[in-house]
Amino acid sequence: MNAVEVNACWVEAINKENKNRTLKEDFSLNPKNLIVISEKPNNMKINYQKRRGGVENEEDTKENTNDDELEAKLNTLSAVPKTKYPIAMTSNQEIGWDLGEIEYTKHWSHTKKSCNETKYAADYVTMTKVSPYANKGPGK
Repeated sequence: MNAVEVNACWVEAINKENKNRTLKEDFSLNPKNLIVISEKPNNMKINYQKRRGGVENEEDTKENTNDDELEAKLNTLSAVPKTKYPIAMTSNQEIGWDLGEIEYTKHWSHTKKSCNETKYAADYVTMTKVSPYANKGPGK
């Protein structure tokens, strides 16, 4: 095969690949896989009119709508299921779905309390950096 025939085969192969290729235009952002990369300092565009209270142009309003859409998607990620869905999606969610907010009371608070001996041992370790229960016998 000469160079023209090889090029023709290559063009035919590319055309076959392009027949099955479709462009996905319904892009949706997945907030779980979001990686934030800041803009380079020398590429940042500062709108001085906006800072001075000037009139916003169309690009600013488009950016604001994109920011609102992004913020809405990010808020759905951190939202509780009751605000995301009108009904319970799983059988486990059905339990307590209509319960509402639970009030926190001290009745459910059980903090760990230390006795005098435990407090003394903790203070001893803090001051001497050695446990009071370590073996310190002669020759050890």
